[in-house]
Amino acid sequence: MHCRLARCVSLNPNIMLPLCLSYLVSYLMTFTPTFPSSIKLQNKQGTIITLIHNFTMSTNTIACMFLFFFLISKSSSLIAKPTVEERYKNWLVQYGRRSHNNTLEMENRFAIYKSNVELIDDFNSQNHSFSLTDNKFADMTNEEFKAMNVFNIEKQDEIKEYYEDFINDPHVLPSNLDWRKKGAVVDVKNQGPCGSCWAFSAVGAVESLTKIKTGKLISLSEQELLDCDVYGNDSGCFGGLLSSAYEFIVNHGSLTTSNNYPYTGKPGTCNKKQVAKKTASINGYKRVIPCNESLLLRAVANQPVSVAITASRSTFQLYSEGIYNDVRCSHDKPDHAVVIVGYGSSGGHDYWIVKNSWGHDWGDAGYIRIARNVPNVKSGVCGIATQPYYPY
Repeated sequence: MHCRLARCVSLNPNIMLPLCLSYLVSYLMTFTPTFPSSIKLQNKQGTIITLIHNFTMSTNTIACMFLFFFLISKSSSLIAKPTVEERYKNWLVQYGRRSHNNTLEMENRFAIYKSNVELIDDFNSQNHSFSLTDNKFADMTNEEFKAMNVFNIEKQDEIKEYYEDFINDPHVLPSNLDWRKKGAVVDVKNQGPCGSCWAFSAVGAVESLTKIKTGKLISLSEQELLDCDVYGNDSGCFGGLLSSAYEFIVNHGSLTTSNNYPYTGKPGTCNKKQVAKKTASINGYKRVIPCNESLLLRAVANQPVSVAITASRSTFQLYSEGIYNDVRCSHDKPDHAVVIVGYGSSGGHDYWIVKNSWGHDWGDAGYIRIARNVPNVKSGVCGIATQPYYPY
């Protein structure tokens, strides 16, 4: 046989390699080496001579076998990776929500996507504790992305009283805890292009407390807060305060369900008829002493806790999985509210389990693990320990 594989591959390696390898395998399968029925091992030299004498294989076959194993080892590099254009087309199929009004806008979106993909690929090629991906925010600039996370910053001196419930708690805490596994966390929701994270964070904590107290897991209404909590520091889609959200729930007696008062993603007129269908109530709320992750840990061991974080970094925008620990994430300028629903450790690294409100198609199925107990970061990574609240 003449080994035609080299010529075959040389035509077009990316296209022909699978066919060529199949051709070579089929040829080699027809070859059966022959060995003697017995070998007399008189000495080392004689043994070698005997094996060569009884092993029949043509020079062409040997050459082809070497080429076969070489191509197998190199096949991954011969198969072309998808181009950025191909990745963008696949991205559009998956997240086909963009409406490009003209060619210029489409080119602009592609340029943004390409820039983000370069960031993603470069970041993922390095040794980090978390990875990035071209998620649904991949064709948005970081400025556009930040516009979705409007959150009024609460001054630290607005609340002078901090609660010390957990300072002298003698109980030994479990090394890891996940309130999702206890059935105390409602499914991930999506706030959409509305700065209503404050409502989702407060409501999420109340949902979990209701489950812990009553045994019933009920999805409550964020829209009630957007429409009806309009006389204090909360401003619907333009941001709000966790403390004000809890004040509203306490003063109005309860929240209704999301089925009774569904989320629309924009402020409307308060529907008093639907609000009257009261479902879940709280007696009040407390604030954990800020910048103390040990006390925050004890609070989370008791129930899920609302917190404010900085979520405006590109690495947060494009987060995929792993333990988030961006050293450039601001620790004192929170712009987003979420819920801590647990904690744990992996490979010697502690983390918080954080429920976001950007849908399942962001992060790790809507969640992010944020590094915990990082040395010399008293406020916690991204300021996660600066403004913790929990209802009771």
